[in-house]
Amino acid sequence: MNKKMKNIIAALMLTLWGGTAQASLIFDFSFTNSVNNGGGIVTGEILGLLDNATGSATSVRVLSNSSGFGIGEYIGSPGLNVFTVFAGELISFDFVSFGINNLPPAVTDSTLKLTFNSDNILGIAGLANFDNRVGLADFRQTGFSVVQRSVPEPGMFILLSFGIAGLLFSRLKFQKA
Repeated sequence: MNKKMKNIIAALMLTLWGGTAQASLIFDFSFTNSVNNGGGIVTGEILGLLDNATGSATSVRVLSNSSGFGIGEYIGSPGLNVFTVFAGELISFDFVSFGINNLPPAVTDSTLKLTFNSDNILGIAGLANFDNRVGLADFRQTGFSVVQRSVPEPGMFILLSFGIAGLLFSRLKFQKA
């Protein structure tokens, strides 16, 4: 096998290897907060979940709250940061973050709780302006929604670029010879 063929095969293998990386998913959420918690329309994002897996989110962030409190990143307790994703859908989750347990830059003065079990369609959500408790409201009352946001996997594009560059380089080198 000549050197040109070896370069082409190596570039294709690198490209194919890059396409097999599993991208982490991002989910956007929103809900109407309970009046007992201070009210407000809350929006946020859940980052770092893998498809067809159960595990912890790398980050849960409140991006906005019309009542003006609790905006920032939340760190879940180890046993209470469990999300299950199947076929690109978030099918169950249990997340709670008490601000009293967090260190800056995470939110330290508010508490966020998100729980949903698709088996019995039970779900609760709440964001409280307290560091150690939260009032909960049924999803049917909060209008809770969660949707996956499409995010391209940057690593795949980088590897694809290297593969194409390798092909072009080997072609230029071959033409000069």
